[in-house]
Amino acid sequence: TDRLARNTKDHLTIKALLQKEETRLISVAQPMLDDSPEGNMIDTILASVNQFQSDLSGRKTKKGLQEKFDTGWWPGWAPLGYVNVALGEVQNGDRERKIVKKDTQKWHLIKEGFKMYLTGRYSVEYINEELYQKGLRSKTGKRLSHSIMTSTLKNPFYSGIMKWNGQEKKGNHASMISVKQHSRVIEIMNSHNQYACRRRKHNFLLRGFVFCNICGQRYTAEKHSRKRKDY
Repeated sequence: TDRLARNTKDHLTIKALLQKEETRLISVAQPMLDDSPEGNMIDTILASVNQFQSDLSGRKTKKGLQEKFDTGWWPGWAPLGYVNVALGEVQNGDRERKIVKKDTQKWHLIKEGFKMYLTGRYSVEYINEELYQKGLRSKTGKRLSHSIMTSTLKNPFYSGIMKWNGQEKKGNHASMISVKQHSRVIEIMNSHNQYACRRRKHNFLLRGFVFCNICGQRYTAEKHSRKRKDY
């Protein structure tokens, strides 16, 4: 039953839905789990134990990530231009320790993108297209989306600052730009027509001027050629 759910509420909900459809859940390895009062009690106890083990694993993982952050290493996936590299060997059954280092294939491309943007003469879309032509690809081998390129330029990680789980710390990884240059990037981005890009495949009415009054994000538009409509 630990394959069914690692949450007691989810386990009981799934079981109730199956019973509603007159479907029995049978565990070959747990024959004591039947429809008797005793079987239902044991099933509930096992579901609680399964959740308890999952919670323990989650706490251990969070503790490990926090310790990694405290020692100055990024506890997640490496951003563009960096890679996660294993450090040392696996011991006592623990996972291999990984740190963030330069990606020899993408480092110079991302750095060139920052250099272009810091001039203030190029938009995010233009830089994205230029870097694509020079070989920058996503993990699926495609051109980076506009949002990914924007978040990359805005990410303080490239200036050596790690922001994680509401915390901020100077990292041990190699920085691509200075903290002052990162501030300049944000300043340029704020001045570029409210984040509106000047180079687009399609042009839409009120592009860059309409914002959501709930979340504050800029509205985006898209074309549907089959319907011959814009949304």
